[in-house]
Amino acid sequence: MLNRIRTLICQKKYEEAWELARSLPEEERQSGDAITLSARLQGQMGNFSQALQMFEDLETAWPDRPMIFKLHGTFLQESGHTEDALEKARQMIGQFPEFIDGYTLAAECLEILGRPLEALELTDLALKKCPGSSELLEARRRLEPLCKRKEQIDTQIEAAREELELSHCQITHDEDFIERYLQLFDGREGVHARQCRFKGRKFGYVPVHAGLDKDTLKSHLAGDQTLGLYLVKQDNSARLMAIDLDIAKGYLNSYLHSANEQKRIKKKLLEVTTSILNIAENAGFELLIESSGYKGIHLWAFSDFAVPARHWRLLGKWLLEQLSAMPAEIQAEVFPKQEVVAEKGLGNLVKLPLGIHQASGQRSLFLERHTFRPWPMQREALENLQPITRSEFEEILGRITLTGVKEKPHPEADFSAPPAHLSNLRRASADSRPDPELSLRVKMRLPERFTIEIEQVLAGCRPLCEILNHAVQGGRIEPEWRHVFIYIFATMGEEGKVFIHQVMSQLSDYDPDRVNAETRAVPPTTMSCSKIRKYLPAFAAQFGCGCQFRLPPGCYPSPVAHAGIFPGNGRTVFQPVAAPAALSVRELIAGSSASIDKLMLEFRELDEEIARLRQRHRLLRRQINRLFDDSGCDEIATRLGTYNRLPDAGELAEGHFPDDLPAAGGEK
Repeated sequence: MLNRIRTLICQKKYEEAWELARSLPEEERQSGDAITLSARLQGQMGNFSQALQMFEDLETAWPDRPMIFKLHGTFLQESGHTEDALEKARQMIGQFPEFIDGYTLAAECLEILGRPLEALELTDLALKKCPGSSELLEARRRLEPLCKRKEQIDTQIEAAREELELSHCQITHDEDFIERYLQLFDGREGVHARQCRFKGRKFGYVPVHAGLDKDTLKSHLAGDQTLGLYLVKQDNSARLMAIDLDIAKGYLNSYLHSANEQKRIKKKLLEVTTSILNIAENAGFELLIESSGYKGIHLWAFSDFAVPARHWRLLGKWLLEQLSAMPAEIQAEVFPKQEVVAEKGLGNLVKLPLGIHQASGQRSLFLERHTFRPWPMQREALENLQPITRSEFEEILGRITLTGVKEKPHPEADFSAPPAHLSNLRRASADSRPDPELSLRVKMRLPERFTIEIEQVLAGCRPLCEILNHAVQGGRIEPEWRHVFIYIFATMGEEGKVFIHQVMSQLSDYDPDRVNAETRAVPPTTMSCSKIRKYLPAFAAQFGCGCQFRLPPGCYPSPVAHAGIFPGNGRTVFQPVAAPAALSVRELIAGSSASIDKLMLEFRELDEEIARLRQRHRLLRRQINRLFDDSGCDEIATRLGTYNRLPDAGELAEGHFPDDLPAAGGEK
């Protein structure tokens, strides 16, 4: 009977098929196949909404039957709702990854929507699961020429678009623009570089021992010659940094010879560029974007004062380390590449923007931030640029010190020395401080709240809290205080080290290198309370250092015990304290627990989850009871069991889930 109905549907005899469907026995009429055919008939007869609802109810009743989902998707496709059919096909692929019909339907929808490349990718994916499918192989043969034609058209359109954009770009040679350019791209004194062709038809640069002047730059902008810039000045400072993003060598051949690969890799290149731009903006500075004129992108940063080259390198490395991952297709280099350049050396160079790359014959151009299209008026890219100021760089550098970038050991990093030697070390360091013109004063903003463990230690140990207050309010602490403070918090993991940098940056003599070296020199076992009283006798007596702890066997008293950390003989016992102190740099040590924050957060998340479950509960009850309405009775028997109609929403107490409903939606 069902086969007869299918035949009538294929013959478009919908009225006859509907009458036959209605004459089916009750048990057969309630089967999934019969309901599916009825849904298709409803759609063919113009009752689209009713048909759609029937398919949704079928999927709810039989969520493990992929054929229902396929028929639903086919119905949408035949009804002209191709986007919805594609979404249904993707749902099938997600729920039934081994059901090949989901891939086939999705590929057909993509082909109809004019996206043959995506259709071919899906077909190839399905062929891996079912390599002998004649239907899939036929679809692949049909899609291949479509993809090639689309690729050719897309390539021609892209080339025409780029040509049109370049024709509208204007590079002015007026005096104001030339002066602004030379002001920003200020490299090593008395030298620049010129690109030329060597033997073997390879391109490279040769140094020109003359300063970059206006006439030379105009020749570069006119395309008569292509110039490069050595970034590091003779005092090992620089006023600019560049990050060079390029195609990795292993992918270069496919990039140059395949339009699809070029498009794919370009997308990854722009994704990496966008991520770096966002990281820089969040850190408080902007980068100038330049297409290299060949296959990569240069990102430039500028300062309005001389910055040590090593600080620029730290900034560039920090930007790259903040990326979640670097695609294998992309490689990145930071310029300047040297922290120190010999007096007669030059260091590495970067091609100057707006010149013509001799290898490609293309001009490098500044790109707009959000569109990555060339600026119509290239001068506007430089006019809108704001170089980093000294205070801004200090704040940025403060963030960099917390990323774990390896620094050179500092001579003061000797925690084995007794406190009496710390003052001598401090005096020794004063004689070896860097040139003040190249030094940076880094001061980080303290957070409103520290971590729970750190606040517990500060709340329990008055001497450590007083050291913190002296650092924040007075900008200085005694060397013995510093020794104790770093020794305690350096053993509290990465959060403790971050906290040390935050506090030490408030001091007038803060040196990130020194602090990193000092924290690395701290042994894994922390300082005991008795050693603190020994090192700081007057300080400990003044602020009442005499806490009593109930310690686990083999452990010794230390301020970290306030946070439930008990150090002992070669081991550490962790027994976290439940209630953190309400303490920050703007609050007094007092009073109540801050655990209400955690409880309220958990309560709100649970409340949202209950609301979501309640909504799903109502939907299921409505769909189940509709089946009872259609059957005209309050009890339905299936092969799995017998079910009763569910109570209406009004019969349930508002705001509560029913506790007395039978399991499995009313199953007896």
